[in-house]
Amino acid sequence: MSYLKSAALAAALTLGTAFGGHAATIYDETTSGTDLFTFGGSTLTAFSFDVPVSGDYLFEVSAPSEDMISVLYSFGTSGTTSYAAYNSGTSFVATLTANVDSAVDYLLAIYVDGIVSSISLTVSEVPAVPLPAGLPLLAGALALGGIVARRRKTGTADTDLAVPGMV
Repeated sequence: MSYLKSAALAAALTLGTAFGGHAATIYDETTSGTDLFTFGGSTLTAFSFDVPVSGDYLFEVSAPSEDMISVLYSFGTSGTTSYAAYNSGTSFVATLTANVDSAVDYLLAIYVDGIVSSISLTVSEVPAVPLPAGLPLLAGALALGGIVARRRKTGTADTDLAVPGMV
């Protein structure tokens, strides 16, 4: 039964380290007071920022009201502008492309249904998950567990592997 424990421990360690990652925060700001534009019972604000490298980023928006729409504008290298709207509440993940030609790559406009006193935005890199690197270790642990189980099933004793004179 100890081989099952060993295989389970190897699997837990492999998967546990594969999912461990640290997200680097690239932008963290709170807007309040006169920086918020209020009109007709709603609040609007915008955050502009630059991304260091292309990849997936996690946007976390914090406001007293969760009824909000976020519109992410990107500024291309040839002066083109594109946008994507997110009506997902407080957080979403977007794939961003770094633009070395401009100081500001992106602008996030946030529209909140209701008058709020502050809106916060945190943008973090989504950490890469190195799961494929851990799979050979997991496969090796499971194979070793299978070999041990097969030896016990066929009746081969562990003493057959012992060095002569050491038993």
